[in-house]
Amino acid sequence: MARKGINALGIFPPPRGWSKEGIYCFKRRCVCEGCKYNGTFESIKHCQMKASVLEMVRRFGIPSKDDSRFIKSN
Repeated sequence: MARKGINALGIFPPPRGWSKEGIYCFKRRCVCEGCKYNGTFESIKHCQMKASVLEMVRRFGIPSKDDSRFIKSN
């Protein structure tokens, strides 16, 4: 079982590559206001995408338009 990642911004599942949601958030500079996913996860107190995006940048670098590490999310 994979360990969850943790940084100063939150706890998140370890990323396997860039997801379409991660790229969307990265392009929005992780600003939640006006995000189409804002409010999607009612059980979470605040969005964890910024923590995930920072981890994806650290692990995989900045995403390109046709990033070969792009993964489909379920």
